[in-house]
Amino acid sequence: MNRNGSIPAVPGSAAGAATAGEIERDLLLRVRGLNVAFGPADDPVRAVRGVDLDVRAGEVVALVGESGSGKTVSALALLGLLPAGARVSMDEAVLAGEDRAAMSEEELRLVRGARAGTVFQDPLSSLNPVQRIGDQIVEAIRLHRRIGTREARRLAVARLAQVGIPDPQRRFRDYPHQFSGGMRQRAMIAMALASAPPLLIADEPTTALDVTVQAQILDLIQELQRELSMGVLLITHDLGVVGRVADRVVVMNRGEVVERGETAQILSRPSDPYTIRLLESLPRLDVAKRAPAAAGGEPDGAARKVALETAGLEVVFSRRGGAIGRKVTNVRAVDDVSLTVGAGRTLGLVGESGCGKTTLGRAIVQLADATAGQVTIGGTRLGGERARRLRDLRRHFQLVFQDPQASLDPRQRIGRILEEPLALHDLCGGREQRRRRVVELLELVGLGTEFATRLPHELSGGQRQRIGIARALALEPSLIVLDESVSALDVAIQAQILALLERLQQELGIAYVFISHDLAVVRQIADTVAVMYLGRVVESGPSEQIYREPRHPYTAALLSAVPIADVARERARERIVLHGDPPSPADPPSGCAFHTRCWLRSRLGDPEICTTARPALGGRADGGQHRAACHFSDRQAELLPPSLLGATRGASA
Repeated sequence: MNRNGSIPAVPGSAAGAATAGEIERDLLLRVRGLNVAFGPADDPVRAVRGVDLDVRAGEVVALVGESGSGKTVSALALLGLLPAGARVSMDEAVLAGEDRAAMSEEELRLVRGARAGTVFQDPLSSLNPVQRIGDQIVEAIRLHRRIGTREARRLAVARLAQVGIPDPQRRFRDYPHQFSGGMRQRAMIAMALASAPPLLIADEPTTALDVTVQAQILDLIQELQRELSMGVLLITHDLGVVGRVADRVVVMNRGEVVERGETAQILSRPSDPYTIRLLESLPRLDVAKRAPAAAGGEPDGAARKVALETAGLEVVFSRRGGAIGRKVTNVRAVDDVSLTVGAGRTLGLVGESGCGKTTLGRAIVQLADATAGQVTIGGTRLGGERARRLRDLRRHFQLVFQDPQASLDPRQRIGRILEEPLALHDLCGGREQRRRRVVELLELVGLGTEFATRLPHELSGGQRQRIGIARALALEPSLIVLDESVSALDVAIQAQILALLERLQQELGIAYVFISHDLAVVRQIADTVAVMYLGRVVESGPSEQIYREPRHPYTAALLSAVPIADVARERARERIVLHGDPPSPADPPSGCAFHTRCWLRSRLGDPEICTTARPALGGRADGGQHRAACHFSDRQAELLPPSLLGATRGASA
């Protein structure tokens, strides 16, 4: 291997230049010396430099790196999908077993889809919103196969069934917005497999999905890959996903390949500093949070103070339906939630999309009206205040949104964005004092004073998220609600933000409500955890107790779905598979809301009480803080797969 990670060509070997007749039979994708540049010829941006890559039939190759490393650009260059301004060159290329260099544009278009299927990161933007799902799959089939509409429809339904879409005959006629995120991604895979291509290129296919849906999609890709002997190029930044499915790994950094090898070797014995840094930044489900330092230098006082308390909190939305809008349906988004967060401590709020996490967070900071219950922050009970009074109270609690780009005014410079809340609340005196405070805030989140004059689009994703945190800190709140604030970031930037939050908490004694679907991230930051399902908290307690001894079957299933970057342990784990999507909160099941998907209930012989009585959130007889809403929580430990507990009982960091 060369210094830059490329494979040297050996005269007469398969790595040398190949004509169509010399291409190995199981070789589906090969590229040597791939280069991609953008911009003017005299000052180009070299996005990809000298990349070499192989994928063979029946194997999964993971292309790994942070955003901007050149992963997606490399794949798009091979498929001929880059914009007209891109300049692409390659010494040798094989695509779907055929000589890429010898293809005309028309031949390349026919290869795409027929011989090389593609799954993109965001299925909602990849699907036509005004065309039925089934019609889009039929279109893909007929584009590459000379068959009639009736036969194409039959194949489309078969593909939907193959990727696990329930009732495919009926869902064939649905539009994309009627599918959940996981089902949309399954539909994209069905479309990619429409013509049974031997090669599948999957670009971040699970990045925005819940852990349970991610596990389903990864299992599906593996199952189809084995069934069809496909070669798969998996583009991802998630090394846990790599540990679960990949045979080989190629690591890219700044447009170059820096390391390649077998998955077990790369994840356990990396040699390149960049790969080592990626692995060190990865949040680990099997590594516990460090023991928390005393917040604000007051260990006893900080532990006793209560920053946030909710009691019986409910949020109910009403929607009208029916032919003339007379039918009213109540959607219980938050149902009887009682939580407590101590000063200088972090509550992790976890669950699948649609479980009510974000609505609960918005209700806490008074951006969603509570139907019942109480919210108390710093000893002040909230609810029903006039606008001026509420604005004054908001000094004490702030919200950091998931998408910092959407929450920052694109027309205002960073200094003005940070100064605005100070002026609104008449803090820091005059303009000069406010500007000094802006400099302090930038330094507090690890940014230089030069950022004050920049616009949001001139910042990276991690820098924008730091600005969102700085803005929340401007008013010196006692509580910050962070709504999926690191979910869209690369692991290295994610680690920086988590370290920043931890440092600020230790220095300032701030309490956090950390909303996330990523249980590995939550374990690194949370002192206590609350697990939500269909608007209710189904398990809560100290973080380590929940990770080491989950007492609700839903929590156990969530933990089971999180991949870990240890090949031997990851592939030996017995999984708890959740089938289907959560029920609609507009029509919840009777009894325990989780009984329609509960693995524990089926192992206990489907006891009737699960369908007739709603379990209360209760603790053990020892009176501890660990509570679960399950009729059989004390029976779960004996039925849990031992490999699941082995993956969560790691040593403290």
